[in-house]
Amino acid sequence: MNREGWQLVEVKGDESDLETLTAKIKVAGAGVVSIRYEKAPLPLRGKSGVKVSTRVGNGTSGGGTGPHGGSDPRVLTPDQLSDARKAARNFRDGFQADGYGDNQTVPAQVLAKVSRLSVKQRESINVKMYEYRNRGLGMKERSQIYNKLLDKELQQGR
Repeated sequence: MNREGWQLVEVKGDESDLETLTAKIKVAGAGVVSIRYEKAPLPLRGKSGVKVSTRVGNGTSGGGTGPHGGSDPRVLTPDQLSDARKAARNFRDGFQADGYGDNQTVPAQVLAKVSRLSVKQRESINVKMYEYRNRGLGMKERSQIYNKLLDKELQQGR
């Protein structure tokens, strides 16, 4: 079992052929999910230079290879990039990679910091936060990184 409460339940397939393997993982709060090997799609570059996967994902699950199924956590799904951009404009709504849970209120001091940044600065930070989420960092680590990135950006803007 890892720190996030994931537990390997079963592995099926030919161990000498990675593409035939299927792993069943018990995910805390989500039940059992199956994971299979898939070749990473070639990334596209979005307008802002962010790498975007050609495969559409819903952006709801984190993990080392990210919900896009690729091996590079810096490659965001179209949904992730859209959420990062939307959250840059509507920062009070939060977003899925900021390190705060869906039902958790983002602290007022964090919102005060975010409000002092430009939309472009917020989008850049949001994209970085999705990269951390795609690497599999948990909520606590991401909220700490988010706060540090906000502080750093505010100090550079002075």
